Amino acid sequence: MRNKTFRFIIGSTILFSLFSCNENKEEKNETPDVEEKTYTVTWVNFDDTLLEKDENVKEGEMPHFDGVTPSRESDENYFYTFKEWSPSLAPVTSDVTYKAVYDKEEKVPEVKYYKVTWVNYDNKVLEVDENVKEGEMPTYNGQTPIRDSDDSFFYEFKEWSPKITNVSEDITYKATYNNINAYKIKFVNYDDSLLYETKVKENGEATYVGETPVKPEDDEFKYEFSGWDKELKSIKESFTTKAQYKPIAKENWGPIHWF
Repeated sequence: MRNKTFRFIIGSTILFSLFSCNENKEEKNETPDVEEKTYTVTWVNFDDTLLEKDENVKEGEMPHFDGVTPSRESDENYFYTFKEWSPSLAPVTSDVTYKAVYDKEEKVPEVKYYKVTWVNYDNKVLEVDENVKEGEMPTYNGQTPIRDSDDSFFYEFKEWSPKITNVSEDITYKATYNNINAYKIKFVNYDDSLLYETKVKENGEATYVGETPVKPEDDEFKYEFSGWDKELKSIKESFTTKAQYKPIAKENWGPIHWF
């Protein structure tokens, strides 16, 4: 009886020890809960305008932008195309901000064309140049403009108005002239009958254009034209000049000499 009791006690003790060991092993194999780290990922445009903010991004995750592809308006000189984010995307280890970066392409300037019109003093069109490129120097290709003289003046082409400059708009240039005093010269015969009339520029020279003046002979003389009674060079006023004649005696008398 004593032996049975002893065996029971020994067996119970062994079982209890084995059960206790298994419990300790299970407790040692359990991993304690670790708090998961999260961060904020911010996405901004080139000018720091907020595009997107992703909160609670788990540590180690690769960030991802979920919005529309960033854009940048062109300016006077360039077009812009989205290229990448800066800094380069990497698994999250801290709060981080990514900025949009752009490639730029230089603009090709738009070619503009204009119309250049050339007119005379009276607005009569002399030439029209279509499709002159912006920035080009316009050129008049016609004959030198002219203006008929009047009772007071001769006109010599001076320049275009306004002053010719590189083209930047449709424009009209008008011919301008220098005014030169005009003097009227009358050529008359011995009897004051008009033979020829002309206008001469100041300091100019008058020239008779026409048939050689004649004076009818009389009973005693024939008359030979010898010139005019006034100087016809360096003219500074209007005047009338009369034909002069040399009398030639008829028959064999020879020319008459006046003393």
